[in-house]
Amino acid sequence: HLSLRRQRQMCIRDRPTLDEIVKAKMHLSDLLKLEICLEPVIDNITVSTTIVNNCTPEKTISIFKNCCKITFNQETFPGVFLKFFCGTAIVFHTGKCILIGCKSVSSIETILKTLRNEFTKCNH
Repeated sequence: HLSLRRQRQMCIRDRPTLDEIVKAKMHLSDLLKLEICLEPVIDNITVSTTIVNNCTPEKTISIFKNCCKITFNQETFPGVFLKFFCGTAIVFHTGKCILIGCKSVSSIETILKTLRNEFTKCNH
């Protein structure tokens, strides 16, 4: 998926590798007959995973109350937002988890490790 923004920026989505992004840029250059300068900047990496088997929002909140900033309003949205310094995890009662706002793979690994460690400590 490719979209152009007003400030002459390209937004490329659903491309798993940098090579595919470069191929998309070359294809766009050919189509538009333009030279496109590509300086990749990662704005946001989003990850979807299952982190734990069923866990109530209340239990998630109690587990992470001392680790991060927590936002939860069941009337507005069913997920618990856990704000870490390098990104945000949204944890649902099913155990599914969405990571947003990460700018690097190491940020993702840090948050996932923290989530797994805290849920594991709680279950022992």
